[in-house]
Amino acid sequence: MVEFGEQLRKAREKKGMTQQALAEQLSMTKQTVSHWECGERYPDLATTKKISQILSVSPDDLISEEDMENIVERNPVIENSLINTLMVLLYTVAVISLIITPYPRFLGFNVEIVDHSTLEQKFGEFYFFGGVLSLLQIAGFLYCLINAIKGKLSPRRIGLGWMMFFTVNFIIHCSNLITVLSYGADWHIISLILVNAMINLLGVVACIFFFIKKNNNIMWATILGIISVFGLYVNVLHELYDFIRTAIEGDWHIKWYGYSYYWYKAALYAFIIYQVVVLYRKRKVVAEIEAIDK
Repeated sequence: MVEFGEQLRKAREKKGMTQQALAEQLSMTKQTVSHWECGERYPDLATTKKISQILSVSPDDLISEEDMENIVERNPVIENSLINTLMVLLYTVAVISLIITPYPRFLGFNVEIVDHSTLEQKFGEFYFFGGVLSLLQIAGFLYCLINAIKGKLSPRRIGLGWMMFFTVNFIIHCSNLITVLSYGADWHIISLILVNAMINLLGVVACIFFFIKKNNNIMWATILGIISVFGLYVNVLHELYDFIRTAIEGDWHIKWYGYSYYWYKAALYAFIIYQVVVLYRKRKVVAEIEAIDK
């Protein structure tokens, strides 16, 4: 099967155009066109349609079903430069935040309840364990950040970064669960930690199937959306409520620094939903085109 890059080169040469001329009509760089023809990258579907118009060929003459799937799975999920810049900023803040205060950032209901129950003697160990594991989360977000800067944040790479985030959360909450069970904590604390662990385990599984295994089942997209809403509640709205209550009591100046990350947390969870929706729609378009061809 002839690949997109070769088809593009043949159509361009038949039209008598250079890579530079085609790039100028597309408002892109010559290097971008070169990457397409070498098979290193793929244009999005809208750009492919514009290319076919410029070269006076049918989109079907340029792109196969396999190439259409490659466009979705190898290209960055977010192809809008402005939104990608915002995402780079958010990943940067996430990495810095995890470096500064690793333990309280784990997705779940207030994990500090573990520290303030009957486990004071374990306080230091919890923070050390959380700090060590947070290095894996930093690595995951740093991986996403580097690829976002390069414009190569594909679905698989997003999945690997967020899978690492959820996996560390799951391990931390399981560790907390084992510890509180050994100390005979009440059912309320146990149930909260159990919910935290299960939510993050679902996140791991959903990332594997939706982002990495390319399963576009609406179930996995919905699960990731629900987890993001859950994170928005427990890590933003719930903490914001505590902050407002503390401020009313007159201690806002003490708590302000610790609660200054609401905007970036909310934006991160919103970005998970946005990425899922964009990827789901792209895959659905490809599936519909393939169905029509058959």
